[in-house]
Amino acid sequence: MRRGGRSAGGANRPTVKDVEVSGKHLGLRIAATVFFIAVAVAAFATFIKELVGVDEGWQAVQPSSDEGGYGAELVLNYNIGASGGSAKAELRGLQSAYAAALAKAGTAFDARSDAAGSLGVLNSAPNKEVSVNSALYSALELLDKNGCRTAFLGPAFDIYDNIFFCGDDAALADFDPESNETLKKLFADIAAYAADPDSVGIKLLGGGKAMLCVSDEYLSFLEEEQLAPIVDFYWMKNAFLVDAVADSLIAEGYTCGTLTSGDGYARNLGAGGEGFSLNVFSCATGALNVACRLDYTGPAALVTLRSFPVGSGEGRYFYVTEEGAVKHRFLGFPDALPHAGAESLAAISKSLSCAETVLKCAPLITDGSVSSEKLAALNGSGVDAVWPTKDCVYVTSGDVTVTALASGLELKKLPAEE
Repeated sequence: MRRGGRSAGGANRPTVKDVEVSGKHLGLRIAATVFFIAVAVAAFATFIKELVGVDEGWQAVQPSSDEGGYGAELVLNYNIGASGGSAKAELRGLQSAYAAALAKAGTAFDARSDAAGSLGVLNSAPNKEVSVNSALYSALELLDKNGCRTAFLGPAFDIYDNIFFCGDDAALADFDPESNETLKKLFADIAAYAADPDSVGIKLLGGGKAMLCVSDEYLSFLEEEQLAPIVDFYWMKNAFLVDAVADSLIAEGYTCGTLTSGDGYARNLGAGGEGFSLNVFSCATGALNVACRLDYTGPAALVTLRSFPVGSGEGRYFYVTEEGAVKHRFLGFPDALPHAGAESLAAISKSLSCAETVLKCAPLITDGSVSSEKLAALNGSGVDAVWPTKDCVYVTSGDVTVTALASGLELKKLPAEE
C-alpha cells in the first residue's frame, strides 16, 4: 500500500534516525503554491485598480517580496493614506514591513524548513536543545498553557494533506484513513503516541531554547513507518502566522488595515472607528446560506471554522468527492481522524489573539461533538462565539452584535455556565 507519496517497500523513503522533514510531493506543492500566488496577484491587481485606483484608500497590499510563498494564503487589506502621511511612502514602507514579517513568521512555523530557529529545525533534532524564533517560542508556550497536543499529530497531517492535491477520487485511498483500514490503524497509533506526554513533548528551556523530547519507542516507530514531521501546527498554523505578522505590522505603526487567511483567521489591526462585519455561513439546513452576521469595530481577532467550502477556490482546504462528501482538515483525538463537532463555528475576541481564540474553540470542533452547554462555557473567556444550527443561532452572552440573516433562524443568547 502506498501512503503519503511513499513506496510500499520503503526503498525510496527517507530515513528518520533524527526524524528528518519529509519532502514528498515537493514539486506538486510548489506548483500549487505558485498557482495560488499567481491567482492572488491577478485578483489583487484587479481589486486595486477597480476599487481604489493607484495609491490611496482601501486596497489589497502585496509584500515587496515573498520568496518562501508564505503570503500565498494571506490577504492584507489596508487603508492607504488614512494615517495622513504620504500615501506613496506609506505603501512602500508597508510592503517592505509586510515582506519582512512574512519571511520571519513564515519560516518560524514551517515544519519542513531548515532555517535557523524554525519548527523544521526543532523537528529534525529530537532530544537536542535548539534555539527557536521568538514567535515560535511564544506559540509553543501557548500550546502548553492550553494543554493542546494537536500539533503532535504532525505525521498524520503529513499523509492526510495529500488529499487536497488529489485530482480524482481514485487517488484518495493512499491518503484517506476513513476509506483505508491500514491507514486508519496507522493514524490511531500516531494519535496514541501524540496524546502521551511520555512519548512526545516539548520542554521550554527559557531564553528562546526548546527541546523536542521523543521516546526511543516512538522514534523507532517513526523510523520504521518513515514518518515526519513530528510537530506541525497544520490547520491551526495560519492563526499563529496571522498573529505574528499582524503584531509585527502594528509594532511598525501600521494599524489601518486587516489581515486575513484563506482558511478563516483574521486580525483587524485596530486604528480608527470604522465598522466591520463577518458573515457566518451554514449548511445546517442542507443548503449553503449566510446564517448570521457579526458586526464590530476596533482591533479584534476573528476565527471562522467550517467543515465545508463556500466557493470553488477553496481546494486547498476542502476536497469534495464525486458523491458530494467533504474532506476537511480538522484532524483530532482520539484517533487522528477528521472531526467536525460543529459544521460551522465563528468567534471574535477583542482581548485575545487569533491563536488564543482558536485554542479556546478547537475542542468544540475536533472532539466530534458540540452543544449549547459547551458553547456557554466560553462565556467569560474573552471570546464571543456563534454556532448556527438548523433552527437557531446560538450566541455567547458577550457584547458582540449578531444579526440573523437566514430566513426563520432565531438568535439564542446563552447564559454563562454555572
